Amino acid sequence: MWASYCIVKMLNEASPSLNFRVRTCSVQNMVAHGTLPVPEGGGLDIQRFYQCHSTESTYQKRMFPGLIYRSRSLKVVILMFCSARVVLTGAKTEDDIVKGWDFIVNLTKDFYTSKNST
Repeated sequence: MWASYCIVKMLNEASPSLNFRVRTCSVQNMVAHGTLPVPEGGGLDIQRFYQCHSTESTYQKRMFPGLIYRSRSLKVVILMFCSARVVLTGAKTEDDIVKGWDFIVNLTKDFYTSKNST
């Protein structure tokens, strides 16, 4: 919502003869990113994760280097990478982000790799 007011301010400054204002505003998509708590120097075995969770995942490493995870119980789509970096997208509230993060941290625990196995 703050961004919409900033845009209106810029428009009003750029065109002083016109009067812009915000009538309505709603959040359509929030994006968050983070790194899973893997061991130092480790990563995420997304190939093995995909083998175990293929009904809710898409992974085609020649097309895209990350795994796309869509769960019916979550309001977010999660992108996961071997580096243990994660992107959550599609949220409309901060609570959607928090629930998605907590869910994926618990779900991926068994798929962390150590420095020696990457």
